[in-house]
Amino acid sequence: MGFEEKVVLITGGSSGIGADAAIHLAKLGAKVSIVGRNAKRLEDVAKQIKIAGGSTPLEIVADVTKDAKRIVDETINHFGKLDVLLNNAGITNNGRIQDLKIKDFDHLFDINVRSVIILTQQCIPHLEKTKGNI
Repeated sequence: MGFEEKVVLITGGSSGIGADAAIHLAKLGAKVSIVGRNAKRLEDVAKQIKIAGGSTPLEIVADVTKDAKRIVDETINHFGKLDVLLNNAGITNNGRIQDLKIKDFDHLFDINVRSVIILTQQCIPHLEKTKGNI
């Protein structure tokens, strides 16, 4: 699959693997929608994408645990379609299991599992239209 003119939605796009993926895919011709909670970091990634020769990305400041519908709606409204969903947002807990508070586990689960399912469900109708990928 080539990425020229493909629309790619990347969660966790403000740093790490998500930022690197956004920059790389934009270099390959993708139109990227980057999602993160930190507006400044998203702006920095957007600048890196432009420096690398990619088209201007859509920056969406959002929380994947609460804003799945808005994330997808903004991407579709901006680009008109969706070809790829890259579920990248995630957190970790480096503590010992016996010290893990259930509220912290619930937060980890909401970001790493629940949000992936909800966002995927929101994207499927659009991905079916483009024969897209997750």
